Amino acid sequence: MLKRLFAASALVLGLGVAGFAQKVEQPLSIGFTVGGATGLGDFGSTKASTDPDKSTGLAQTGFSVDLHGAYYLHKNFAIAARAGYNTFFLSHSALQKDQKDKYNRAGWELSDYTSEGSMYSGINALVGPRGAVQLGGIELYVQPLIGFSTFERSEFKYSTRETKKGAPDFDASSNTINTKVNSGLSYGASLGLRTGLSKKVGFLFDVNYLNLGTRDLDLTGKTTIGSVTTVPGGAQIPTSATFSGTGKGKMAISSLSINFGVSIHF
Repeated sequence: MLKRLFAASALVLGLGVAGFAQKVEQPLSIGFTVGGATGLGDFGSTKASTDPDKSTGLAQTGFSVDLHGAYYLHKNFAIAARAGYNTFFLSHSALQKDQKDKYNRAGWELSDYTSEGSMYSGINALVGPRGAVQLGGIELYVQPLIGFSTFERSEFKYSTRETKKGAPDFDASSNTINTKVNSGLSYGASLGLRTGLSKKVGFLFDVNYLNLGTRDLDLTGKTTIGSVTTVPGGAQIPTSATFSGTGKGKMAISSLSINFGVSIHF
């Protein structure tokens, strides 16, 4: 990802140095960007947590859509705001591998583990000061931000099948989990540049860090368990039961996004 970031920065800087960029002098700037996003820390970890009070998200790549605004009180200082939508896809391949790697039920084997669904998404709105440096037709800026973020996780389903070694016996379960993530304060920072094609329009490129802190999770779920047991004489006895329950957890949520778009100047 860093190689792509450096390459993109060099491209935009090259466009400005080539001389077709214009100085950005208007006091109001509005921008629209889209880009890729990835989970960080526990949120992006590909290993499921062994701590029941600390969840990992297995959140991999996703996308980001952001609306930017800045009002310049001085060419080197502005009041900035950013509102956006982020989404992240759960890495099912990493989850399935983790479940198989740590399986240790003596005398049994995990013959199948499948999962589906579950996507993270959220809306955030943040404000903060922007410090800017004007380099000819290019502006470089950095801005710390604070604000409010919502977050949610869609329904998650997974199924297991465990087979007794050397016997036809098996245990199977199908599980559905719904997660409510509490909304609240968040903070972040942006590092970016903009360059003008004209006095009114230019390119916008930035890297955004967003941290929602440790959020409380409210879990509700349903599990259906089925099994087949062989009894003396060779008869196979099937059984099944369904259970519902609730739980709580916590997860530290942070992400990084890299975005490209347009900037309009007034």
